[in-house]
Amino acid sequence: MRMFTWKKEANEYQNSWYRKKYENARPLKEYTDFIDNMKKERFPIKLKFGLEVCYSPEHIKDIENIKNMYSFDFLVGSIHFIDGWAFSHKKQPWRKENYNLNYLYKRYYELMYELVQSKLFSGLAHPNSLQCFGAYPVGNFDTEYDRIARALKENDMYIEESSGLATNYDDTELGMNGKMLKTMILRNVKILTASDAHIPQNVGKLIREMNDLISKAEKEYGR
Repeated sequence: MRMFTWKKEANEYQNSWYRKKYENARPLKEYTDFIDNMKKERFPIKLKFGLEVCYSPEHIKDIENIKNMYSFDFLVGSIHFIDGWAFSHKKQPWRKENYNLNYLYKRYYELMYELVQSKLFSGLAHPNSLQCFGAYPVGNFDTEYDRIARALKENDMYIEESSGLATNYDDTELGMNGKMLKTMILRNVKILTASDAHIPQNVGKLIREMNDLISKAEKEYGR
């Protein structure tokens, strides 16, 4: 079974991916200029502009600097790496049989808790991403869910019910797993739906279905 240490891990694929990202990076000012121009326009709906920021403990200061430098309407935090390992890249797929899922999920939820407690974010994005290649949580993580839910509530943050895995990875499970969703509802955490669209055609995809799931769960658990 594959285990991870606290030491940041990398491989040639990730190094190549990062180099390309760095080479093709565009100034954040292009986005803030776009926001300024859009705020001059009138739309039939209220628009908010922000960033999804990938959280990792070693980059807390960088994230804090971005938050202080720009007046975004929101910063939503997400976990895409576990101690340097990019677990959600389609070009780097993995099989659950080769990993200690109990360890992976405990570390994943630990990082998620740290993200929330950092007080840098408005919300928590797609909290089910680790199952992107069919590696669903095994065992009981009720304690972890409750700890995260309490922290979200204390820090006035929302959690996403996201259709991203269903849309982008063909996952058969829509949104949070049932136990996590139940905990968020019982702890009265604000839940916002998100399509996590990677292409314009998927914006808003499966939102109605997720709202139905939330409504059904709220009725069942009494919120």
